[in-house]
Amino acid sequence: VLRELVHPFRINFFFGPLIGTMFLAMGAPEYITGNPPEDRDNVPLWLAAIVMTLQLIGELLVYNEWLFSEELGIRNNNPSYQMAVVGNFIGASMLSKAKENRFAMFFWSV
Repeated sequence: VLRELVHPFRINFFFGPLIGTMFLAMGAPEYITGNPPEDRDNVPLWLAAIVMTLQLIGELLVYNEWLFSEELGIRNNNPSYQMAVVGNFIGASMLSKAKENRFAMFFWSV
């Protein structure tokens, strides 16, 4: 895993499981969320906080590598760098379902 973290392109694919977790959190059953069936659209705040904290840390690592690395730069940019952006949009949807609109707007704008 450490080898994957220092690779300039493979680190981008760590966002795949986070994005999957966001989708699962938005469709989580009642026994996980603790919400009654009529309040199905709520996402547990603890789950949204954990996933989006990991998303933000990973995103900062990726963009730190991209912006300040001597071997990488804008010339080496590829579509896999946008995995973090996709996670932000899905995370903003998840946070709005968790009734955290300020954090949803933050992740939508970042």
